[in-house]
Amino acid sequence: MIKNIIFDWSGVINDNFNTFHQVVIRILGKHGVAPISQDELRREWRQPYMLFYNKYLPTIDIDQEIEDYREAYAYITRLQPAVAYPGIKASLEKFHQSGLKMIILSSDALETLLFEMKQFQLEGLFTDVNTNIHDKRLEIERIVKKNNFLPQETIFIGDTSHEVETGQLAKLKTGAVTWGFQNREVLEAARPDFIIDSLEKLEKIILGDNQSA
Repeated sequence: MIKNIIFDWSGVINDNFNTFHQVVIRILGKHGVAPISQDELRREWRQPYMLFYNKYLPTIDIDQEIEDYREAYAYITRLQPAVAYPGIKASLEKFHQSGLKMIILSSDALETLLFEMKQFQLEGLFTDVNTNIHDKRLEIERIVKKNNFLPQETIFIGDTSHEVETGQLAKLKTGAVTWGFQNREVLEAARPDFIIDSLEKLEKIILGDNQSA
């Protein structure tokens, strides 16, 4: 029975792949690297995110990446504001009303995530928000313990193989959504418990499991 959900933010709740693609292009361009296509980004995206950036920018360090990312993200979202994945608010409200505990585990900056959470009208749905996490594998067991989650009752919903690996490390159930940053082939290779193509399937996994228990 699923009682707890750990969500990644970007690419799962925040429908920002197109925005993210423009951010990456801006960062690469600042350092003299040609733009990459959306297909290449989905195919090559890796986390911890410095694995990706160092492939294209071998000399950049994490402090410079954070500075460049924040500048680029602020610039791009002024042109095309962040939006929630269509329908996600209703699904999250259903989970909340069903008594599930939900938390966030994200590499996004705290101020950015809290601003977007308010913008998407999702305040009050999450009991814990963890941000600025570069390598989620190093934090997952602490976060599970902090929230008093039992692994067998907890699922990690992300959009990358990194989130799948992170959940597997802590012996959680894992779900990979296909509307995020990595393509289906990469997600399937990580062998999550669930590949999730729609919110209907997400709700069936979460609420169907509870209803059958």
